Amino acid sequence: MKIIIITKDNDTSSDEIIEYLISKKADFERVNNNEFKKISLRVSNSENLNFSEELVIYHRRSCQLFLPTELKDTKISYYFLSENDIINKSYEKICKKHIKYFGGYLEENQHDKLFDLNLAKQCGFRVPETLITNCKSDLLDYKLDRIQLFSFYCDCH
Repeated sequence: MKIIIITKDNDTSSDEIIEYLISKKADFERVNNNEFKKISLRVSNSENLNFSEELVIYHRRSCQLFLPTELKDTKISYYFLSENDIINKSYEKICKKHIKYFGGYLEENQHDKLFDLNLAKQCGFRVPETLITNCKSDLLDYKLDRIQLFSFYCDCH
């Protein structure tokens, strides 16, 4: 199985995930949002898109850059960047039908920690005991030394 991680070059969470993958000697590739990524997808009536069932994509942050670096600062770069956006969205939609694809460019604006924790649990990962609350009394009753905390403060009585 090969894992592709799409992320930002300065994302520390991705760095930690990669350290873990290295410790497990996993086959992976990191794709940073500021690095040009070649892509070739052939669509025809006589052939199906060929995706390896052993491929897993974890889309952590940002998008892939399909725009060659030398075209970034040209007069028509705005057009190319809009095409880059379309290709990222289309590529993701196609991949999600054929392989294991977690996260995503399309979903990034709706990034949801509760959903992500639930998805991780469904995939068999051990998740930390977690409290998501906006209630101070619930927070105070919970054992803080055992949880990862996501809290929005307000007083609940």
